[in-house]
Amino acid sequence: MTEVAQRCPWSGRIEALRTVADIVTTRSSYESWAYLEALADLVEKWKDHQPTAEWIQHNLVRVLESCIPGLGLAPSPESVLTWLHRFGLTDAQLHAALFGAAIKQRRNLRPQQLRELCEILAELLDAKAAAAALVRMLTEVESGTVTSTFPTELPTDTPDLISGLLWSVFGHYRKDLRWRAAHTARSILTDGNSSIAPLVTNGLIKCLSSESAGAFRTPDLRFYWMSARVWLLIALQGAAAAKPSRLAEHFRAFEQTALDRDFPHIQVRELARNIAGLLAPHTAIQGTPGLFLTNQPTSCHLERNLGTADERDREPAEVRYSFDSMDTIPYWFAPLARVFDIPVRRIEELAEAWIVDRWNLSKEDWWNDPRELRSEDNQGRMMHRHGGIPREENLHLYMEYHALMLAAGELLDARRPIRYAPYDDAEDPWQYWFATHLPGQMTTWRADLRSAIPAEPRLFGPYPPIDEWLEPRTEEFDGFLGLDSKQLQTKRVLVSSHVSIRVPGGYGTCHVDSALVRPTHAVALQRALSAASNPTDWKLPEEGESQFEVQHHNFQLRGWMREYWRNEESLDDLDPFATGISWATQMPGEVFQSWASITAQGPSNQYLDRDRRPVVWVERWSILTPHVRYRSTFGTDEGHRTYVDRQALLEYLSERDMNLILTMQIGRIRNERSGSESYRLPISRIYLVDKSGAVTSC
Repeated sequence: MTEVAQRCPWSGRIEALRTVADIVTTRSSYESWAYLEALADLVEKWKDHQPTAEWIQHNLVRVLESCIPGLGLAPSPESVLTWLHRFGLTDAQLHAALFGAAIKQRRNLRPQQLRELCEILAELLDAKAAAAALVRMLTEVESGTVTSTFPTELPTDTPDLISGLLWSVFGHYRKDLRWRAAHTARSILTDGNSSIAPLVTNGLIKCLSSESAGAFRTPDLRFYWMSARVWLLIALQGAAAAKPSRLAEHFRAFEQTALDRDFPHIQVRELARNIAGLLAPHTAIQGTPGLFLTNQPTSCHLERNLGTADERDREPAEVRYSFDSMDTIPYWFAPLARVFDIPVRRIEELAEAWIVDRWNLSKEDWWNDPRELRSEDNQGRMMHRHGGIPREENLHLYMEYHALMLAAGELLDARRPIRYAPYDDAEDPWQYWFATHLPGQMTTWRADLRSAIPAEPRLFGPYPPIDEWLEPRTEEFDGFLGLDSKQLQTKRVLVSSHVSIRVPGGYGTCHVDSALVRPTHAVALQRALSAASNPTDWKLPEEGESQFEVQHHNFQLRGWMREYWRNEESLDDLDPFATGISWATQMPGEVFQSWASITAQGPSNQYLDRDRRPVVWVERWSILTPHVRYRSTFGTDEGHRTYVDRQALLEYLSERDMNLILTMQIGRIRNERSGSESYRLPISRIYLVDKSGAVTSC
């Protein structure tokens, strides 16, 4: 079609555009986006034709109006923006056209289409205009009327609108949207220059006692208010960690929630208790005695052998609610029963009482739940197989999960003792069970650890042909370490790293590890390791790995790095901004931390000494973010790097009379579609750094 249109004479261009536009407006939602791209190509080629520009200004709204209902079928919001910019209009003109089309079609748009439309509109607006547009839409939703004027200033009820919107999203069935709302709420509440932040804070605090989303939730769908309360508290905990002064005046609200025995929801109470603990040093209010000991077991069994935890009593004469016997009972209820060493049937009874007696719900309610029946595509995302926390929630999961949380609270309030495992170094069974149901850290979200991808050509390309790329050159090893000479020049020294890269036809990884070696025999070790036929046959020890360390007279090889904070499953796994980012951190161990006076109480991107000077830096990145729907380019997938201050490192080596040994392994293979080669041994290079900063390699 575009080939034919491009061959038309100059005088027929407008007729050609009109013809293509008519095709766009008469095609199905999916096809209309393909034809819109063709129309954009024609306009871009004819951008110097004045009648074309005038025609677009008068007809673009009509064309977009036909495409808007199929917005979710477009490849991505980014591609839509790319097409729109080909029309040669300014962002303001594009926004006006798109917004005008959306206004006419807004009654026909589904929530997902509205969200993607908002993403596009936000890219075309400055912050003030975007805020005004958002408030207009929220006002229409809340009032049920369509406003005829576009606001230029934020109305006085803006904070209530924002807090109401956030509260409704906290109860959304998709947990990635709950996390997006949590990030938004934390950003608003911690903005020191925002005049509405205190008012939004007050509005969100009021939501703690609410069970309704008002006009922001259709009456046809049940509002998951208990889930909303959990994610609201997650957001407030993040805000309290970053800016406690903003929430300090609400200390009593969190204290009351943490001590609530009428609604003993263990998640809700624990998050409220954590927030109260963060606020306590910043308020003059005296907390209730025992506040910070609540939500904790008070005793444990004297005998440590497990007793009846896995036993189920015989079925009662009347089953009032039938729990999922495949996943809920063995993987949600049984682990809690083992913590308290009680029969699983007891957990079922407590949960059943909440569902049937308190909420007046039954299997029929979730069996006819619109979210359950809406689409088969959702079923995989709404499964809690083997006890995992599903990414999306339906009424079935909502009822059974929160009944579990309330049953746990009742057992604690009844002062039930917990049962420790019989081995000597058994960890706290309560904390082990509970960690899965909370964010991984109290003061840090895993998404906060994400760093920008380093702007380095080796991570983005261009790359040589695959046959040449498979054999890394010496300068590539030096480049990854940042070596321009045989002397450490950079302020930060790379001591640990893992980077993965995709190239046309292949995939590669780069590992860097380090340890300490006695200078007298360091070269002998360097040569021995470099001579190994298979570099995966050996490893450098971590701190405390005595089985890999060498201590034989002057032959000494010691570990000094350790992996910290390897958390198990937590709610951060559902955060789309944390995708591909790990809690685990490779950094200098306890000996170096003590020597450098580093305080490393939790995962961070920077660790300071007692004089507040940075000594250790950590970078973590991943290409998988909410803004990257699919991979269309080559370069780094994910990676992490740990750096140590050069001066601190050299002083440490000097005092310990040790050299630093660095190993770098680069492994590269072809893609399956690029050849029959399935595996290639990585290529290794060994570096020695002495106390003066001199570097040798082989």
